[in-house]
Amino acid sequence: MALMPTRKTRNTALALIPQVSRGTFVDPAANLMPISNLTDNIESVTVQNSEYTGSIDQNGDEVVGKQVTISFDVNLRGPGGADVPSAGAYLPGILLVNAKMTEVITATAIPAAPEALSAGSTTGFTGGAGMTGTLDLYKGMLVRLLGVSTSLAGVSAIRTNSASKVVELCETFGSTLTGNYQIPKQLAYVNSISSTDPLPLSLKVWIGGKRYDLVDCQVTSAIVAVQTSTSKQGSIPVLRFSLAAIIYNTADEDTPAIPSLGTTPKFKNGKQFVAKKALGGSGFELNFGLQTDAAPNPNQTTGDEGDELVGKQITLTPNLLSYRKADFDQMALADAQSQHPYFALWGETPGQIVSVIVPDGRFKHAGDDMGGTHVTQAPQMLIDVKTKGVVIAFPYY
Repeated sequence: MALMPTRKTRNTALALIPQVSRGTFVDPAANLMPISNLTDNIESVTVQNSEYTGSIDQNGDEVVGKQVTISFDVNLRGPGGADVPSAGAYLPGILLVNAKMTEVITATAIPAAPEALSAGSTTGFTGGAGMTGTLDLYKGMLVRLLGVSTSLAGVSAIRTNSASKVVELCETFGSTLTGNYQIPKQLAYVNSISSTDPLPLSLKVWIGGKRYDLVDCQVTSAIVAVQTSTSKQGSIPVLRFSLAAIIYNTADEDTPAIPSLGTTPKFKNGKQFVAKKALGGSGFELNFGLQTDAAPNPNQTTGDEGDELVGKQITLTPNLLSYRKADFDQMALADAQSQHPYFALWGETPGQIVSVIVPDGRFKHAGDDMGGTHVTQAPQMLIDVKTKGVVIAFPYY
């Protein structure tokens, strides 16, 4: 008797693309994206049949539909290449946009050539003629401070800028800033607070030679999970997604090969500034806090219109070393409920440098965790609804 081929878990691939409209599947096969830790979950939705049967026995529940969810991780690396990619070309960005982020491409450095800053301090400067005097035009953008360094040490994040070009940064430098500055070309994903719904996605998922075509896919959970890599242990920063979907079709098809994208930058040899102070810690988690629901509609085959975003509340939780009151008084910051920035930056090569920027966040209180050899704290940052409230950016220079 001939043996049937088995399906291997690692023989898995995924492709995705935005749809033009809800309910219309678009073939995403050209957009293969490396992922890991895929889980697909297909569950029956049942309703109890309460009809009497003339005995104590009861009929089985009736199946009224099925819920399809998939979850996976995407390594958090930049788009690569020598220049900023075109719109929609960075595939993980398609998922970020579906999670209610806006893709922002800065294709030309500002100014075109580095120019001298003036009125420098340890936390900011005044820009020159190459900047435009519009309030918060550059909020959440990365800026290079060439008087500090031409390497990663000279890359910072703009917390705010005034109409008179006064720039406040998300970090504190050891001495007054001098020399030239330039806002480099960059690809960014910025929290969107508009009322526009993101387009649903079409996905193809190959698992061990079987293909699932999924339509009207909606991100239901999005998390940026970043752990610090040390001399004793390491971890790969990831984007962690879950999506609700509708099965459009299934077929047997060999899983396509996905080219390797190389190593992923580890969270070390970079920057982590909390309330403008360089603090140590084991990493951070940015949670989009998405809420979804499906509107009932008897005109649809499924009886509803598919999952849509109905709510979002973003939080960022850094796992920090706990410091003495004189160095970092987290309790006082939480008591005051004032706004403070968070800024993380890592990577070595432009195109693979990653940054996460929260210009304003309020701290919740956090106790001391003594479960390890060092005392730690995990003070969650509450992020209010503000323009450019969260930015994930990749610089090119």
